[in-house]
This record gives sequence, C-alpha cells and structure tokens, in this order.
Amino acid sequence: VFGRGDAGDVSINAINSVNLDGEVILADNSMAAAAVFSGIELGGTGEAGSISVKTPSLSIRNGGLTTSTFSSLNETVSDDDSNISTITVSADEMELSGNSGILADTFGSARGGDILLQPYAPGGDIEINTIGNSAEISASTARGSSGPGGNITIQNAEIARLENTELFTSS
Repeated sequence: VFGRGDAGDVSINAINSVNLDGEVILADNSMAAAAVFSGIELGGTGEAGSISVKTPSLSIRNGGLTTSTFSSLNETVSDDDSNISTITVSADEMELSGNSGILADTFGSARGGDILLQPYAPGGDIEINTIGNSAEISASTARGSSGPGGNITIQNAEIARLENTELFTSS
C-alpha cells in the first residue's frame, strides 16, 4: 500500500511444491527479486497483510516472502497486537539460497511482523536449510527504526532440523 488502507493477505496452497526463483523486471526497467509481498510502503498508512504458504516443499532462490511496515518515526502506533502481520509457512522441507529470505521486518515505529514455521502435516518433521551467507529468516527492526521486532516460532513439529540456518529477531 502506497497510500491509505490495509494491505491484503496472500495465501498459497500447493499439493507438491512452491518454488520462488529469479528476478522480475519492474515498470521502471529495474530488476527485483521474485517475491511474495504484503506491506505498507513509506508514506502509506494502514496495516501490513499476512502471507500463508502451505506445501510439502518450499524453495526460495533469489527471492522471498516479505511483510513489512515502513512508518514514520514520529507516527503513533497502537500497542494492540491483534493486527500484526504474520508469515505462516507450513512445509516439511524449506530451502533458502542466494539473496533470499522470509522477512517480517519493520522500518519505523510500527511493530515487526511474526513468522510461524510448521510442518505441512501437524506432528510431522520440519527441515530448514539455508545455503550461502545471504539467505535469512528475520523478524527484526531495521537500523534507525524504533519499533520492536517480531517473533519467530516453530510449532507442531515432532522434529525440527535446522541446517546452516539462523533465525534473527532484533529491536
């Protein structure tokens, strides 16, 4: 959202797999990573939307799942957490590589979003693997921002296996 209003929610359900890979050409001929995005841009007012992905296997290469809020550092932000954006990934296998990520960050005074990671079928195993130094999972506050970071939760998993993976939350 670039003006007033709330961003919409995005839901992706796939029987076999979801693969985000590559770059897209924008209207101004610049390049951007392939991404699923729901957020409020600088100067906009409203709530960031949530993203839900449910698939047995998720692969993100040079792209990402992103909810973000750009807010004025002087903006009054509600303490009510009922409208916090959330990225929910239900997948048994997640692989992130290249310049990719699952990001629920804030840029300003608004609270960052939350990330919920769980297996495709409740009670199953979940494996998360990041390849390279640029892939990340983050629910943080950007440098110079005053809003608190969000939470990262892994739930409903019998075994959670993280390979080469760091989960970042910061304020």
